[in-house]
Amino acid sequence: MSSTGFSGGVEGGYNWQNGPAVYGIELDFESFKGASRTSSVPSNGTAGPPAGSPITIGSSVSADWLFTSRARIGYAFNDILIYGTGGLALTRLDASYTYSDASGGAGAWNTGENKLGWTAGCGVEWAFTKAWSVKAEYLYVKFNSITASGTILAPAFGYHNAISTSADLTAQIARAGVNYKF
Repeated sequence: MSSTGFSGGVEGGYNWQNGPAVYGIELDFESFKGASRTSSVPSNGTAGPPAGSPITIGSSVSADWLFTSRARIGYAFNDILIYGTGGLALTRLDASYTYSDASGGAGAWNTGENKLGWTAGCGVEWAFTKAWSVKAEYLYVKFNSITASGTILAPAFGYHNAISTSADLTAQIARAGVNYKF
């Protein structure tokens, strides 16, 4: 699944400079929306609908916010800073699933957890005054999976099956920001 869209947030941090070397820490929080997808696959006929009948499995995975705590290290060229960054990431990962088939079989199950992960990236920041700067940044974010379990009921065929699914979240985030230095 993939999703693109707009997000917004706030950040705070502190930098130390020793000659052209810059070391810092950043905390940021942003909100954004997840992704969803529905797909159909043919039945193999071993259970439920006859072979070749469509089975529809819908899945939706979302993480509406992201918090990161990162170190950053860079090199300043006059008013331009080029840096690498990495650290911890935290989000709430929610996943929901649906199942339906041509025989009336149906099921729905979901789960949600706060997940701790990691992030790494790079960026460039330009100080256009003593107090103001603009930056562009890329982050790769990775969280471990969550698992959801449910039951599919198919009254027409007199069966029910347990089902378990898992989802994980990786994100590639490109963002721009404006910073004020106190």
